[in-house]
Amino acid sequence: MVQTAQLGTSRFRSVEATSVQQAGGAPVVYATLDGAAVATTMSNGNLTATHNAATTADGVRSTALKTSGKYYFEVTRGVNGANPGGATCFMGIILSTGLVGDPATGTNVSACYPNQAGGVYSNNTFTNKTVGAAVAPGDLVGIAIDLDNRKAWFCKNNLNWLNAVIGSENPATNTGGVVIAAGSWTPAVGFLGSGAVVGDSFTANFGASAFSGTVPSGFTSGWPS
Repeated sequence: MVQTAQLGTSRFRSVEATSVQQAGGAPVVYATLDGAAVATTMSNGNLTATHNAATTADGVRSTALKTSGKYYFEVTRGVNGANPGGATCFMGIILSTGLVGDPATGTNVSACYPNQAGGVYSNNTFTNKTVGAAVAPGDLVGIAIDLDNRKAWFCKNNLNWLNAVIGSENPATNTGGVVIAAGSWTPAVGFLGSGAVVGDSFTANFGASAFSGTVPSGFTSGWPS
């Protein structure tokens, strides 16, 4: 059965999420990127989001909102934007009240901006932390979200968390990270209307497939629905 839910001022459509049968237990149902987007085309079981308009800001998020727990998921960058110096798109999490097409407003997101040297923004602020360099097509970003301690970590291609010295950034020990606001959060990807191009895309893995990176100790493998 299809349900619709109003999140903030954007409308999203919930669809059947992907499930994986766990040994000796019930299947775990994982999130997908859901939504009736204006300028984003969904494919791959609602795990791949592709921007289809160069001047319209848009994006999608999951309807699997959470206020507590620790989760790890991955997002792979598709086609590169036309403006490598600008923040043309983002990957991370967004508050239930946030708008995917306006990710820099307020405390709406904690996210990595691929074209802006892989910079990480949170609470409407550049955190002075990055994943090391711009996230190029084919690069994978691992995302660890700790809603209990209100922190997030990002890494590119299984390198050090937030491009830091080993041990100085570690979600398993709650070391470092960027601060996220209190509230109800969900994974999201977004495309800004300035600098983004038709064909920009992201593909998310919320746990239905094997991860490329290692899930931090104490974190849930994936983002269950």
